[in-house]
Amino acid sequence: MPQATLLLLLQLLATHGRVRIAILARVAGLDVSETRSRLDRLRAAELVANDHGLWRLTEAGREAAREPVPTTAVEPYYARIWRALRQLVEADVEQLAVVCGHGERRPAHSANRYLLHLAAVGIVVRAGTRVPQRYALIPGTDPGPLAPRVRMVGGVAEVWEPNTGRRLPVPPSTRRQSKSVTEESRA
Repeated sequence: MPQATLLLLLQLLATHGRVRIAILARVAGLDVSETRSRLDRLRAAELVANDHGLWRLTEAGREAAREPVPTTAVEPYYARIWRALRQLVEADVEQLAVVCGHGERRPAHSANRYLLHLAAVGIVVRAGTRVPQRYALIPGTDPGPLAPRVRMVGGVAEVWEPNTGRRLPVPPSTRRQSKSVTEESRA
């Protein structure tokens, strides 16, 4: 099955219920007619059902959604998070973990850590204080399609922004925050 179709399945699963087609289209990055076409194919395979305009997974669809996304080895987790956040504009780490996290050992933790670093250098912003943590793109900016990378250079964390070529050092306070996120998730 194409990755966009798997993304639809995962999004349906992530919502724990019923989802309108317009939301699915936005999350999958497809127009509504293409989304409807894919959903019709999934319905023919008895993986989804439509209840009065709200789509949901069937039992067979839930089983199919548990299978790992075959592109995990091709596209790194941080790139899947970045692509999903660009499509959603704002999301919490749990949503991103469900949509992007196949193949990751601790997807919510990894998503939060990645986005925490991006927030520290001003690529995204924290959206509120609720748990799970929400992040958003900075309004009025288009950071570009290539995912920023968090990397260590000479023992110092930095974010490399491939769309502009900028290298942004991560403040030491963020590294301590990131470490406390790691310790909290182990507890």
